[in-house]
Formats: sequence, C-alpha cells, structure tokens
Amino acid sequence: MTRLTHASVPGADDVFTPGFCDLVVALHDRFAARVAGVRDGREVLQAAAAGGDLPTPAAIDSGDWTVCTTTPAAYAPLTADTSMTLFVEGSC
Repeated sequence: MTRLTHASVPGADDVFTPGFCDLVVALHDRFAARVAGVRDGREVLQAAAAGGDLPTPAAIDSGDWTVCTTTPAAYAPLTADTSMTLFVEGSC
C-alpha cells in the first residue's frame, strides 16, 4: 500500500522518487504528533490573545529577564547530527 500519492503532472516522477517518498513518510511518522501538539498550543495561545489573557508588550518589556550563558558549541554550524536544546524559563 502506498502511503504517499501525488498528482500526475509532468516532472512529478523526477521529484517524487521512491527514496524521497520514503523520506517524507518517515518524517511524517516521526513528527506528526509533535506538529499536532504545536498546532493545539497555538490555538490555545490565539484564544488567550483574543480574550486579552496574554501580557501586554509593555509588561513584557518591563519584566525581569535572564539571559542564559552559552558555550562555544552554541555557535557551531548545525549538521544532521546536531542535537538541539530548548531553553525554557528557569533553565539557566
């Protein structure tokens, strides 16, 4: 069973090679749940913004901020093997 289909237009078979289709399916399998979670979170934020439940820019600008220190590795070029770290509040 083919999990990925595409329109039959000139040149499509040159782009949608079996290897490319396998890659797209693998990426979908790996990230689909994460993408859905991000979309859900975005909807929550949009609803909060629409209801006036988010801080105003002035409140954000006048708040206390901490800038995390970085290591030289933070400036190294990204490669396929590079792992990413997300710094969140309180993680410094």
